[in-house]
Amino acid sequence: MGTSLKFRRSLASIMAVGALATSGLVIAPTVTSIAPEAHAAIAYQLPSQLIDANRKGNITIFKRLNPNALQDPTGKVSSRVTDDTGVAVLGVEFTVYRVNDVDLSTHEKYAEAAKLTVAEAEEKGLTEVAKVTTEKKVGAAQARSLPVGLYLVKETDTSKATLADGTPVEGQIIPAAPFLVYLPMTDQKGTMWNYSPQVMPKNSTVTVEKTVEDKRPFAEYENRGEHPLAPADTLYTDAGEDISYTITTDIPAGGVTEYKVVDKLDTEKLTFKDMVPSIGDTKLEKETDYTLTTDPNPTVTFTEAGMKKLSDARKAGKDTKVKTVVTATVKAFGGGDVKNTGSLITNGHESESNEVVTKYGALNIFKYTGEDKKPLKGAKFKLHLCRADGTYIYNYPVSGVGKGSAPGLTINGAAEWESDENGKITIDGIHVTDFANNAVDEDGFQYCLVESQAPEGYELRPDPIMITFKSSDLTAGESATGTPLAAQKSVEVENISSVAPKLPATGGMGIGILMAIGAAVIGVGVWFARRSRS
Repeated sequence: MGTSLKFRRSLASIMAVGALATSGLVIAPTVTSIAPEAHAAIAYQLPSQLIDANRKGNITIFKRLNPNALQDPTGKVSSRVTDDTGVAVLGVEFTVYRVNDVDLSTHEKYAEAAKLTVAEAEEKGLTEVAKVTTEKKVGAAQARSLPVGLYLVKETDTSKATLADGTPVEGQIIPAAPFLVYLPMTDQKGTMWNYSPQVMPKNSTVTVEKTVEDKRPFAEYENRGEHPLAPADTLYTDAGEDISYTITTDIPAGGVTEYKVVDKLDTEKLTFKDMVPSIGDTKLEKETDYTLTTDPNPTVTFTEAGMKKLSDARKAGKDTKVKTVVTATVKAFGGGDVKNTGSLITNGHESESNEVVTKYGALNIFKYTGEDKKPLKGAKFKLHLCRADGTYIYNYPVSGVGKGSAPGLTINGAAEWESDENGKITIDGIHVTDFANNAVDEDGFQYCLVESQAPEGYELRPDPIMITFKSSDLTAGESATGTPLAAQKSVEVENISSVAPKLPATGGMGIGILMAIGAAVIGVGVWFARRSRS
């Protein structure tokens, strides 16, 4: 009886639980406590329109050169390498700093941070958080796992910069200006926050090319009618004449805030005359579009008006360049190389040009007579440019070849040189004949030294002295006055005594006697004529 009752109660309990289960109700056990770890496992999802202060983000920087089109700063850029996006550059280092004490958690604080300039951000203090280098074929660098905040990015090292094919571009890159990145920033659609902004700062390369014109093409003067008379003074640039340099510079893409063209003349060997820039057909006015200063180096500085013309020209054609012509006068400086460079300072960056060289030497002449080489004073010489066959290259067109004397060169203001009491002459500042316009010159010109007046009692030289004046012919020495010469060539010119004493002695008393005899003969003839008439 007792056992049967217990069984019926247990069955009733099971049936009751089953009925509750089939009805969809769940009876949970009583919980008296929850382990602390359970709270950590719960994720709280903020709306995407609110900044999550605990979220990490990334900043991706693309380094591209000379893009045809500037992309809008939306925080999202195209990673494709095209003409519009520019050429990818690898190996450029950027340093990322977090700006101290900047809070982006509220509208008011974000708005306050949005007003900051780069300079103001630096004043607040910076904490370096990453150094990243552009890599891969797209020229990208990424700073990862950055907390929410304001960041300042600087381009800090371009010494290892190359194009994707390995071509070095160090020294040609204009570093991007420091810039601020807000992490996060509103995305392009304006509906959520972007925790991985991408930036492509304005980047460009500039090339600075320097050329020199110290010799004009001889073809400009050949075949002038029957006689090819070339103005030799304008063929080579000797001491006392003007040499011309041209500095060709790029205009950076993305705007110009500073543009200075600098010429670095060797003032010991050159005297500056003028410096004039041009941009294609665009007219530039001195003092309006640019200023010119000479201390410490001749420098053309573009004004605001001039830089606007630069920017307009760059927009009109990506290959537009600035050409700045520098004119200087060559000094008589003892021979050697005249080396010259230039540079472009733009947007806070200086790019150097290549070096150009002009070579000069001095000619030492020793005038003497006899086996003991007695010095002769008073011999005068002219210097001509000529070919190896002795054909003269005139220094200006003359009419009637063979009439009069072919004019010689004028060097440092002199066209004729006279030997001193030691029989010496130094002609300084002569252009070499195997190197011109910063390249090997194969025209084969020489110099011809012609004696224009012999010393008293001596004969003129009947032929020119042919002088090769190549760089390899020149050595160090000293001038007629003992001044050191870095590069010179020495020639010796012998004179022979006058041959006049060997002529028949028909002068002096002999002439008087002959005249007296002639007068007597005439007198006798007259006397006989009168007597015969009578």
